[in-house]
Amino acid sequence: MRARSLLLSLLVIVLVAAACGEDDDDSAAAPPPAPTEAPAPPPPDPPPAPEEDMSGAPTPNNGTQFVVAWTPYTDPTNDLNVAFDNQVKNTVEGAGMEHVYCSGKATAVDQSNCIDQFIAQNVDIILIYPADVDAMAEKIKDANAAGIPVGSFFGNIPDVGQEQLYTLTIPVYDAGVLNGHKLVEYLTEKNGGPQGTVLEITGLMTTSQAQDRNAGFHSVVDEYPDIEVTVRNGDYDTAKAGTITTDWFTANPDTDAIYIHSNCDYTPSVRSALEALDLYVTKDDPGHIGIFGTDGCNSSLHEVRCGFQDYGTTYPTDLAAAQMAQIAVHYLETGESPQPGETVNIPGLEGGNVAMVEGSGGPIYFMELIEYTQDTANEPTLFGNSFMSEPNGLTSCDDR
Repeated sequence: MRARSLLLSLLVIVLVAAACGEDDDDSAAAPPPAPTEAPAPPPPDPPPAPEEDMSGAPTPNNGTQFVVAWTPYTDPTNDLNVAFDNQVKNTVEGAGMEHVYCSGKATAVDQSNCIDQFIAQNVDIILIYPADVDAMAEKIKDANAAGIPVGSFFGNIPDVGQEQLYTLTIPVYDAGVLNGHKLVEYLTEKNGGPQGTVLEITGLMTTSQAQDRNAGFHSVVDEYPDIEVTVRNGDYDTAKAGTITTDWFTANPDTDAIYIHSNCDYTPSVRSALEALDLYVTKDDPGHIGIFGTDGCNSSLHEVRCGFQDYGTTYPTDLAAAQMAQIAVHYLETGESPQPGETVNIPGLEGGNVAMVEGSGGPIYFMELIEYTQDTANEPTLFGNSFMSEPNGLTSCDDR
């Protein structure tokens, strides 16, 4: 009995040990748990989009600096043209922009070549004082096609589908009208009625400036059939005007008056030619030849002040080209340009406010027109007195 109990106890021990061994094997065979991966960091925020330029201002075509191109109708032949060129250059460079220059040489071909050169250079804006308004209308279309805006100076350019950003000019048609009325008054007083003979020395007749000075003048004098006007083309050439005067008055010494399109270009040579013929005398002399014109340079103011010439019209020439260039600078900096019907304040522009009207090919800004006579030629604010050297309207006439 005892042996049987011992046998049962051993059997229980064996069974328990076997069960424990199975648990150990199962535990050893179980694979270790997989390592937990760290969560991936979130992607970085995208960089902020560049702010859109809502100003409409252009950017330089060369990527670094605006380039303003200027082509006057010819080489500077007098103080006025020198002043125009310097005003454009100083205004552009004063704004930190590059200035490039090409003279029109007073021909359509040369100035057209200038425009082609500017287009090839991919300038940012072209400023033109047209030598030939018809030719320049077509060349402006070429600039338009290249995406280059154009501003014109003293150029009433015909509309052939081109677009000008703006034109700055003076009302030279009105200047011609005023000179016509004053000349009629002079002839009426001298000859007892609106009658007499007149020599007209024109400017370069391919320019709108000369065309308008001629048209305005003839809108008045052509109303009087007894006023005979002979027209000679001077082309704004000082020497040519002197030759015209000498030849005409040698053959026609009794001519009553002269109308000159530019008393800046023509006053010195007309004076010299008449002096050589002993025909240059003051208004109180019965042999006086009336002389009328526009522009208002220093020499003309002096001659009018001293009584050798009769009348002139002028404008703020010391501001003209600077104003034109400043409007271009303002456009490149802001994308803004004056529009017809608007009065726009242009920072840096003398006088500030610019009133624009609709014109052929784009808006036109007309400068102020100023008359002067013997009594007013010494006004200090006239550009020929304030901006140009003596002799001018402030110079004494005692030595004449």
